[in-house]
Amino acid sequence: YSSPAPPTVTIPIGDVEREVRRNLELELLMAGSDEDDKEDVSTDEEEAATAAFSALTLNDSNSGDDGERAKQPQQGYLKELSYTHLRGTTILLKPNHQEMSSGTSTASGDLPYFGGGTASGRLHDLAISDCSDVHMYLLQPFEHVTIAACTGCTIVVGAVAGLLHVVDCEKTTITSAARRIITSNSSDVVMCVFTPSPPLLVGDNRSCQFAP
Repeated sequence: YSSPAPPTVTIPIGDVEREVRRNLELELLMAGSDEDDKEDVSTDEEEAATAAFSALTLNDSNSGDDGERAKQPQQGYLKELSYTHLRGTTILLKPNHQEMSSGTSTASGDLPYFGGGTASGRLHDLAISDCSDVHMYLLQPFEHVTIAACTGCTIVVGAVAGLLHVVDCEKTTITSAARRIITSNSSDVVMCVFTPSPPLLVGDNRSCQFAP
């Protein structure tokens, strides 16, 4: 069971543009001071350099919408979909990329935008941790799935292209199809799974059942 990934920071494109422009201007000024010892820089050359820096920009970047872009990181590709600290709720993630929940809360924080695979064929990872008495029906394909520290849950996951890792779970029923399955330190777990290779049991596992 690996620790959660550190939080990421979103930097507006406008800030990046201004920082690059500032560094380039600084380099030009330093180069200009060195050239002054050898020869004077003509006024035309200075004006041309100033115009070039003024024209410097990044595609699809507008200084007026920096704040809006910063507030919309979920519109891009996010590798992992995470559900944590859920209690007594039901979550449905439909194959048509629409997510619904019958509980008062679907996650400990704001859920990222999730759309199954992307046009480039990349799949997302799924992480479920510290949940109890939760029913999850996540009917989409994933790259890798980690289910950790869940108690009394029913979890149905779509096809897993890589590893399905179940760790520190109790009295939980998991239904899925995965290329590889690892169960670690779990008890009273029922795995209704399809896998081309035998499941791997690691650590202290008790009363675990495997069924097709």
